[in-house]
Amino acid sequence: MMWREGEQIGQYQIMSQLGQGGMATVYKAYHAQLDRHVAIKVMHQTIQADEAFVARFRREAQIVASLTHPHIVPVYDFNDYNGQPYLVMKYVEGVTLKQRMIKTAMTLDDVLYVMRAVGSALTYAHSKGVLHRDVKPSNIVIDKDNVPYLADFGLARIAQAGESTLSADMLLGTPNYMSPEQASGKKNLDGRTDIYSLGIVLYELLVGQVPFSGDTPYAVIHDHIYTPLPSPSKINPEIPLSVETVLLKSTSKKPDERYATADEMIRDLDDAISESKLVELNPERASIASESLAQFREELADIPNASTSLSSSATPKTRTPTTPMTLSGYKTATIYEPPTRGRLWMVGGCAGFLVIFFVSLAVLLGASNNLLELGEILQRSSPSNMIVAMNPLSAPFVEAGVSINSEMGIPFYNIPPLPEEFALGILEELPQEATSYLIYARSVWETDAEKSYATIQQGKQYSDNPAVYFSSAAQVADQVQDYDAAIAYVILSFYEARRDTELQTAMRASAGEYLYTTAAKANNLNLGNTYIEIGVPEMYPAAELEVIGNLTQGLIVTAYNRILEGNPVLALAALNRIPEAENNSPEVLLVRAELALSRDADREASRILKGVEANDAAPDWIRERAKDLLKEHNLE
Repeated sequence: MMWREGEQIGQYQIMSQLGQGGMATVYKAYHAQLDRHVAIKVMHQTIQADEAFVARFRREAQIVASLTHPHIVPVYDFNDYNGQPYLVMKYVEGVTLKQRMIKTAMTLDDVLYVMRAVGSALTYAHSKGVLHRDVKPSNIVIDKDNVPYLADFGLARIAQAGESTLSADMLLGTPNYMSPEQASGKKNLDGRTDIYSLGIVLYELLVGQVPFSGDTPYAVIHDHIYTPLPSPSKINPEIPLSVETVLLKSTSKKPDERYATADEMIRDLDDAISESKLVELNPERASIASESLAQFREELADIPNASTSLSSSATPKTRTPTTPMTLSGYKTATIYEPPTRGRLWMVGGCAGFLVIFFVSLAVLLGASNNLLELGEILQRSSPSNMIVAMNPLSAPFVEAGVSINSEMGIPFYNIPPLPEEFALGILEELPQEATSYLIYARSVWETDAEKSYATIQQGKQYSDNPAVYFSSAAQVADQVQDYDAAIAYVILSFYEARRDTELQTAMRASAGEYLYTTAAKANNLNLGNTYIEIGVPEMYPAAELEVIGNLTQGLIVTAYNRILEGNPVLALAALNRIPEAENNSPEVLLVRAELALSRDADREASRILKGVEANDAAPDWIRERAKDLLKEHNLE
């Protein structure tokens, strides 16, 4: 509900709307008794249904209102109107730093003046235990007297009751200025996350452009986590090395390597400027930096292993871990390159090897009779029969008549992890079999999940059918109870099968049910962060990342997880992002019914569930679930 000009909100009369964002709308208002104008930021109406959010809003608003600093926009009041929480702040008449930068290139003196003010504000707030979490030029306001203010202090923390996704407006923080730890979804943030963001702002002011930009928020966040910072002096040759040192330290990927306080960062900046005798900045630096950054990205694309992914192009030579690469001081993940020939045994083909492997494994590990029987299954059964018996997630591929290659000839279900050395030997022997990578990933998953993700990422290039491959990866992840990764791999399997209508239909049964039931096992599921962790940006071009991030299956499982976590507002937000053409699918309707039940809207839930139960085209598991819910809630 929008507030209208002239409307009275408590003691404040609305004058005009100033702006609107993902979580709030800002109005200019007038307080008659105090004869002053104020800015009112009102949270969107959809939030009022979430009592936990409102309670958190009040707690955080009290903290923010306690901050008193000449360069922090003061909060005068906080309350709610018809259930909509709002903040009352000082009305700062002026422009944002972003607007100033667009209008004209700032001088060096102007840059230093703003940075000193903002740095002082951050140091003060951090000393009070308050983080900003969204330091960026559009949150720095310069009034008509040229006084800089840091605005929206603490609102990013208030928004943390929302969801940090890679494609929604409710993104916690802004991708271009977000610290790696914040982008990774880490909870225990401290002042150094704001130091990183301030360092990116300084980089933009001095060098001419932000270091990382891309077609999607996903790509930008990935770069903040993995890509080395483009050298300031190479992007803009006028940047002295002493100044570059300050920029590199403030934007280190590792929080421990950054400045402890913003004041310390600004002192070093002043010393660096003085030492270098830098007196002015090139007014054309933005266009110069734009060209240099484009060249940097082209060069980076040609560097093997420039991210945490395993090498996908180098010819395998040795199984010994290589020396970690270092780019601009950023250490990447250890790279394993399996050789083309190993120490195990030579085999005529992968199928024969797998029979020998599992029979030998049963003896070596003293496995149960079930595992011994597995050897007999391997010897007498076709791969398709074995998949149905041992890998439930793969049943739809068989039903749809998909040609199964050797990568699905491994029944991971309930197989104990192999010793890493043994699994690595298999990878040596069969370096171009996707199955080998899944075996090795399983062997190290419980001690080094990141290595498992990277191994699975590497194995995709050897897969004849990525949909089948990711279904297998999900099975392995489920076995080790890494449910977030399992869900992500199932969704990638859906994505890879997107052009096969028959296969998609078959997957809705077992794979669709798996997503639904596993949502209850995931803790505050954040698919955006999980996609980054398992290396999705390295496996797909940027144009496909947004599609993956908005797949209906992912939105459904996210919505259901939010319902189970007790956050119906975010559940509704996820459901509302589903394309209209898919809104009436049984899967979506089932979750909408669950959402209605969570809000005690029994009549709506009953109507939806009865429709689903009567839909003969719906998968059996959905109809059964609808029937159970009707009975459980006495809605029959």
